[in-house]
Amino acid sequence: MRERINRLAKGIIEMETPSLQIQPANIHTEVMAGGLEKKELYITSQNGLHIKGLAYSSNPRVRMATASFGGLRNHVNYEIDCEYLEPGDVIEGVFCLVTNSGEIELPYHFTVEPGPSGQTLQKLKEPKDFANLARQDFETAARIFEYRDFTQAPFMQDRKIRCLYDGLLGRGGRYGQVEQFLIALGLKNPVELTVETQNREFPYLERTVTDTIRLRRSGWGYLPVTVSADGSFLQMGQKNFTSDDFQNGVLDFPYQLSPGGLHGGKNFGSITFETPSASVTVRITVNEKDGRPEKNSELVTADYGDNGQTRFVAHDHFTRYLSLRLQYENGEGNADTLKKQMLQEVEHVRLVQGRSTRISLMEAELYLLTGKKERARECLAECRDEILKGRAERPDLYCLYEYVYLKLEPDRERWASLGRLTRKYLEDGRGEFLIFHVFTRCEEKYCFENPGELLNKIRMLYLKGCHSPFLYRHALEIFNDAPQLLIAISAFEVQVLHFGVKRAEVREELAVRFAKLAATSRYPQPFTIYVLRRLYEKHPEREILESLCGLMIRSDYRREADFPWYEKALSEGISLTRLYEYFLYSLPASYDHLLPAEVLRYFSYDHDLDQKNRAVLYANIVRYMKPDSQLYKDYQRTMGAFAAEQVLASRIGPELAQIYDAMIYPDMVDEPV
Repeated sequence: MRERINRLAKGIIEMETPSLQIQPANIHTEVMAGGLEKKELYITSQNGLHIKGLAYSSNPRVRMATASFGGLRNHVNYEIDCEYLEPGDVIEGVFCLVTNSGEIELPYHFTVEPGPSGQTLQKLKEPKDFANLARQDFETAARIFEYRDFTQAPFMQDRKIRCLYDGLLGRGGRYGQVEQFLIALGLKNPVELTVETQNREFPYLERTVTDTIRLRRSGWGYLPVTVSADGSFLQMGQKNFTSDDFQNGVLDFPYQLSPGGLHGGKNFGSITFETPSASVTVRITVNEKDGRPEKNSELVTADYGDNGQTRFVAHDHFTRYLSLRLQYENGEGNADTLKKQMLQEVEHVRLVQGRSTRISLMEAELYLLTGKKERARECLAECRDEILKGRAERPDLYCLYEYVYLKLEPDRERWASLGRLTRKYLEDGRGEFLIFHVFTRCEEKYCFENPGELLNKIRMLYLKGCHSPFLYRHALEIFNDAPQLLIAISAFEVQVLHFGVKRAEVREELAVRFAKLAATSRYPQPFTIYVLRRLYEKHPEREILESLCGLMIRSDYRREADFPWYEKALSEGISLTRLYEYFLYSLPASYDHLLPAEVLRYFSYDHDLDQKNRAVLYANIVRYMKPDSQLYKDYQRTMGAFAAEQVLASRIGPELAQIYDAMIYPDMVDEPV
């Protein structure tokens, strides 16, 4: 009005007003129950004069998103709130448009119709209708089962069915609730799990063996399976899977048998697949030789003799020698000091157990390293006859003997011949590390120019049972120099990276590549998670944290000790499926502040939480959130319903007590309560 007075005072008189056209002219339509619908009015000027105006609604369920408008063509948006309305309800009122063309009242009439969920619910006349829906689309049936208005379905008006539904609600996941609901109604049989062979027997293992157990699923529905292994020689990647993992009713479950966990005699183990209704156990037997075979895990294996005390002392010195040798090979510390210390430890072994072929050979190499060539020749002379005599049985000792001899007495042709011999042994499948050790010394140029082929040889040695840290050192050097050679994650790569993280020798590029590949692994191993944690401590990169938390979620890590990792992922803004759920699952009892806003917003919608975790969530809200906040009001209805449900079920606990105190008022307490 002030603007109009000012224009009149300046002598500006507008004799013509805009001619308005409003579309739609007649507002009489349907809206869906249970949601918020957005619509608009389209107001145009028919005579080219600008329109100015304000818009109001007489019904509080119809809110103006655009309160003011101006121009030749105007879109005036409004929202219709249909939450908590039933099909058949009517929303009536008028839009009042105050414009420079005058005031206009535009009546509206909205009829509430069932939404998509309501339309689906109306089709569920009998329990078998819901069963048919679940059989066709179990995911949709599970979502409908959680709808607040599921109890409005015609078949849910039966009191017995309603009592069954109320008893199951909040107990376990929604898929399991639907499965048990249908079974209890007699509409389906439990899904059964069977295996083709329940007893498996393996001969003596010389290397890690990968095997699969074929599982068959009969029937339709939801089948959660938890896997557990009993036996130190059994290794598994996946501990949980569901019916979605089966292809045409069949799942090949992989596992590994490791010789490192075997003892003398027969070894017994088992893998158990547990479902809500039954469990299936596969018994596994490995026939091991009496007494362990010699391991090729060290540079040279010592013979400690028969006396127990002698064996203990000799083993202690030999262990220290290996530790010093690893430092020397890695270039750690002072080389001359390490050589002297290694020689001292080997001499102690000789003093404790006496002379042996292996100890003489070890001393010869160490004397060579320390520059005492005459002493090295004497040691070689001591063991020469025995080594040459046993060349066929112990080619690894023969190769080391030849290596030390040729370092003392260089011979180019004989050196090339030794290189060819060690290469042939490796190609023939010999699994002794000493042969590989001599090969890398004789063929240094080949190893430098062909890191990929060298890595394949290392991997084959590992598969044949060679688990030497010296072997892992070679592989780690290759991976650090050429991370692109890391193309998949298996037990071998995990062991190599574990060796590296213990010694803080894994470079950042390799660590990130390992994390990315681990994230795509179908059957993550618990040891992989441990390695990723150590890698993140050394290289706190986002990709490593994302991979780590993703594997923890897939492996169902929900202990309080796991909470800091999920909390760190949230603080880094990492987006992972079910991250918020596992953040809540692992929430420690000592957590003393409000949950993060993104977690609270996420759970303000319907989500699959059991009774225990809903209690933890709601207790945190009533304890730390301001009651006058909008988010608190969004939760208030569901918290009230949850509190009433738990009271009627006679449940109590620290979290529930706080929820009752906030949600249950004295006037709500009647005889049933």
